[in-house]
Amino acid sequence: MKSYFVPYTLFFAAALLSAACAGGDAAVLPYQADIRVADIPAVHLGELNVGTLRPFGKKVEFTPVSLTYHPRTDAIALEMRQGVLYRQYWTRRMREAFMDALETYEADYAARNLPGGSQNRTSRAYRSMTGKIEWRMSGITREYQGFPVMELGYRFESGSPYFTVTQRIARDEREPDTSRQVSSGRMVFYFTRAMAKELAAFFDDEYLDRLVPEAELNTPPAVRTFPAEPY
Repeated sequence: MKSYFVPYTLFFAAALLSAACAGGDAAVLPYQADIRVADIPAVHLGELNVGTLRPFGKKVEFTPVSLTYHPRTDAIALEMRQGVLYRQYWTRRMREAFMDALETYEADYAARNLPGGSQNRTSRAYRSMTGKIEWRMSGITREYQGFPVMELGYRFESGSPYFTVTQRIARDEREPDTSRQVSSGRMVFYFTRAMAKELAAFFDDEYLDRLVPEAELNTPPAVRTFPAEPY
């Protein structure tokens, strides 16, 4: 079996670099406000698989995720159901961070420079940022919204490395002062290199621009009016 571990001295250096780049609140990329690209309805992009671990599970299982692009907010929503319906939004800045992190991971993978150790550390090896999510328990319950820290890095499962997106726990912000505070669950998405590249193709700006009619893109922003984005 090929080893992806590096000598201890290199691991120590990488750990220091990781702490400098990803540790602490100051290193968390702030959430980007919505950017209205065009006043057109959301566009369904398709589906792809992401890996998850079942509670108390040790094997990565792959689950289909639906992707939708919202030109009114310039965000791509990843929607999946694991008992709870989750909708995870990716702004342009977040998509760029994902592709930059994936490029670094590819280089580290090729160089076999993926130190092991604490998964909390490796999960934030490349970038930490504030994201936006929505979730609901069922079709008849109300929808919650939160802004969790999202971490880009990697994890080892059963001896194999995966590129990962870790979504930390977030409090509901729509009714934060209720007596019964609601929080989202912590989630980790696992990607093989091929799966991560597939998602990166959906995140590509040129691809998304082709989905919007040129006349809409050329409309001066000052004269645009936008109704509320339906959820």
